[in-house]
Order: sequence, then structure tokens, then C-alpha cells
Amino acid sequence: MREEKLSVALQYDDCLPASSDREMRNKFIVSVWIVCLLMFLADSCSKESAAPTVITGETPCSSLVASKSVTIGKYSTSYSGSLGYEFKTTADGHVTGFGLASPVTGTFGLVLYKVDSVSKTGTVVASQSLTLAVGDTAAFKFKYVSLSSKVAILKGVYYRVVANGAFSNYDYITIPFGTLPLTSPSEPKFKFTKGVYGLTYPDGEFTGFIFPADVVIQFP
Repeated sequence: MREEKLSVALQYDDCLPASSDREMRNKFIVSVWIVCLLMFLADSCSKESAAPTVITGETPCSSLVASKSVTIGKYSTSYSGSLGYEFKTTADGHVTGFGLASPVTGTFGLVLYKVDSVSKTGTVVASQSLTLAVGDTAAFKFKYVSLSSKVAILKGVYYRVVANGAFSNYDYITIPFGTLPLTSPSEPKFKFTKGVYGLTYPDGEFTGFIFPADVVIQFP
């Protein structure tokens, strides 16, 4: 685009009659170059203003583990399917990303379902893949990935976030008996309701523990 604008200036220069007064000719050329420069700067500014915004938010499962109010357990078996938890909120908000803590490497599919409590099924509202390398698997560390655009969630509606993949010697988070729904220690609007699992849609349920998939959530 810059080359096009500079070529316009040169074309104007070529179009001036040879007999024109030299001073007027120079003033005209300078004026054209100034206009082209202003157009170039305006175009550059508009591109910079279109840069994507980095969206941040709360990470409920990671915060729950960091609070040390729960304990971490480990299955010594393998499992292929979906593992995660169900939650609801007391205010409308947005999910801006996903996270996962896993002792095994690989690429996992993170999925957020909106639950239909009547039909006992769910509708996918967001999904994103996440790859864990060796350095991401130590000391129950969560790794997060952002969505390309945030997804709205509604208060009082149940959602399930899960990681799909092949797990071996996988971890779980033990919830104190009788504490579900459990309020997130970092965000009182967020409540864990149960652990979930399944081969496709996570229709299996646990009330004693959850699995360490996670969402990044943002409230107004």
C-alpha cells in the first residue's frame, strides 16, 4: 500500500508541465508527499489498533489445588475418554480459555458442554486442543490455552469441562465429603458441582472427586 501511495506522488510529479514555475513545482511536490505520508501513518495506526486483545480471567481448578483445601490422588490404570468436572455460576460471564494438569504428555481436546438437565445430554459450546510436553507434566502443573474468542455462559446453567485423550496413571482431586457444590476459593461466583467422565459426552458422575481439566473464566 505504501508503494502505491508513493507511486501516486511520482505520477503527479511527471504530470506537471515542464514550463511550470520551479518554486510552485517544488511546493506542489512537497504537498503531495506530505499527504501520502499522512495516509501511510493513518493506515499503520489502524492496523495497530486491530491487534488482538489478550483476555485474562480466573482459573478455578488451579486455584482450588493451590488453596490446599483438597488432596491429589492418582489412578494406577489407563483410561481413554473424557475427564473433568461440572460447574455452575451465580452470575453471567465468559469462558476465555482452557487448562489441564496431567502426568502424561500428548495432545488433548478440551471441550466445554452446556448441560441439558432434562435429556441428560450436552451441547458443545467451545473446544480447543492443548499439547503437553515433558516440562508441562511435573508437580501437578496446569497449562492453559486461550480461545480465539470468548464464549458467554449463563448463571444458574450447568456446564461440563473435560479433557479428551489417552490417560495413564492419571490424577484426580478429592473433594471433602458433603462439600459439593464447592465454591472456588478465588471466585465466589463459581461453584464446582461434581466430577464427570465418559467415552464421548461425559455422562458419568462422581461426587467425591473431580478431574483436573479447567476453564479460564471472566466475570464483569
